[in-house]
Amino acid sequence: MLLAATSAVVEAGEFGRQGQYFFPGPKSEGNEGQSIFDLDGGVIRSRRSLGGVGCHLKMPAADAYLNEAKHNAEQSMDAVAGALAEGIAPSAVGEALSLASNRLVLTQGKSRDGSRRVHGATPGVHASDAVNAWRNMILVSNPRNVVAGLLVSGYHVGQSKTHEQVSEYPHAEHLDEIKARLDETKENDAKRLLAEADEAIRANDQGRAAAAIQIHGERGYSARAVLDLMLGYAVSEDGRLHAEKYYRTVAEEYDTTRPAFRLRQLVALARVTASAYGYDASDNAGHRAGGYEEACRALRVEA
Repeated sequence: MLLAATSAVVEAGEFGRQGQYFFPGPKSEGNEGQSIFDLDGGVIRSRRSLGGVGCHLKMPAADAYLNEAKHNAEQSMDAVAGALAEGIAPSAVGEALSLASNRLVLTQGKSRDGSRRVHGATPGVHASDAVNAWRNMILVSNPRNVVAGLLVSGYHVGQSKTHEQVSEYPHAEHLDEIKARLDETKENDAKRLLAEADEAIRANDQGRAAAAIQIHGERGYSARAVLDLMLGYAVSEDGRLHAEKYYRTVAEEYDTTRPAFRLRQLVALARVTASAYGYDASDNAGHRAGGYEEACRALRVEA
């Protein structure tokens, strides 16, 4: 059934109201396509037929649901299977999983040991990297493995839970702080916002870094400039062996995410970069990535 669904996939899609994605599924009376990802409600929906009776399975994703005890990887895989069976494009299912993983990065609070580290093999970064890898693999896979890859992606997102969940970064106070600093310096352009992000990263201020990039993007400034700033840190910081990997994940997911949602990827990268700055794989402060300073000396560039 799932293999048949993938052969009838429809790539076209459009935005619905309230930040929802609508992708055409099997047409029937009163069914013009179901939402698979609702940013406001954090819901993945699929339509199934149980015993000949149509029903809606509502699978809240990432927002509140990922921390509920009843939620597990199997249920996430079931939501993916339902979406594919409905005829929703694999690319759309993959994008929904990518956004759910991104939300994990933006909403992570303290870990069980009290740390606020969001870099390395944390739930959001790990899920994001896994989904990105599987999304790339299914581009060169046969229909059977496309389905398998998306199911495994759903598994990774479903098993990724944070000990404490907070509202999405940046918070209102983070945004207000950046705006106040801009007013104080009388500088209010792209260059100043990137400087604010850079300063926040070096201070390990996750909220301020995320806020600066949020405002930068909302004003329509260059995403490439943001990625160039973050690339320097992806190379110089250890990031618990995830810095370069997560940078690449965000760069690719930004390009394949619809314009209304793609800024979220850059904001998450800013938060993760601020978390990682100066820490080695054992969370000791005051370090750079192994071999970085030696490489800079060999290349005769400033570390």
